Amino acid sequence: MRDENKIFFPEKNIYLMDNHKWAFYIWELAREKSIIKSNATLFHVDAHLDDCPFVLQDNPEYIEIKGLPSLKRFTENHITYDTFIWPAFGRGTINNIIYVSDFDNEPFEDWTTNYVKGRTYEGLRVKTISRFKQIVEVGQV
Repeated sequence: MRDENKIFFPEKNIYLMDNHKWAFYIWELAREKSIIKSNATLFHVDAHLDDCPFVLQDNPEYIEIKGLPSLKRFTENHITYDTFIWPAFGRGTINNIIYVSDFDNEPFEDWTTNYVKGRTYEGLRVKTISRFKQIVEVGQV
């Protein structure tokens, strides 16, 4: 896969893109190809949390989408730079989310934890890479 804003290194299963929204599609592709398992852990390192769940309310069909062409259309039409995490969580592609971000908001506030029926939005949030390193070194991750 290569175009002006997406690059794929197949020998390493590495995808690079300049628009976060495509992460949703790539995760779904990786799950379909058994590169990742369902309920994978997401390590999200960014200046922003990118955790806006409104895309689920606006597009409840996200859960039923079948096939990569339909997922691609959904991504093109409904996913934005800050809504790509929630549909992957809602579909069971990712589960545990580890945020490394010094952004002011907290991703695991009460209103978000049960946003998807039958699933609990949970994980870990640290503000710096050095703190994340400490947590990994003591075995918390």
